[in-house]
Amino acid sequence: MNIEIHERNRFNELLHKIHNNIEDTAFKLLLSIPEDVIPSSLMNWAEHYIDKRMNELQYQLIRDNWRSVELEKAAVQLNSKKLK
Repeated sequence: MNIEIHERNRFNELLHKIHNNIEDTAFKLLLSIPEDVIPSSLMNWAEHYIDKRMNELQYQLIRDNWRSVELEKAAVQLNSKKLK
C-alpha cells in the first residue's frame, strides 16, 4: 500500500480550472460552427484531442477508483488495530 498525503496547491488548482474553462469554451464555439465551414485539419485535430482527453479521463477514473479502494482497506486495517 502506497498512500501519500500532499498539501493542496491552490495555484495549480486555479490553473487547472482556468484551463478547463478555456477548453470548454473552445469546444462550445467549435460546436456552434457548421461542419461545412470548419477545415478538415481542425476537425481531425479536435477528434484526436478528444480521443486523447477521453483516454486521460478514463485512466484518471481507474486510478481514483484504485486509490479509494486502497484508502478503504487502510481504514479497515486501522479500525481493526484500534479494536485489538
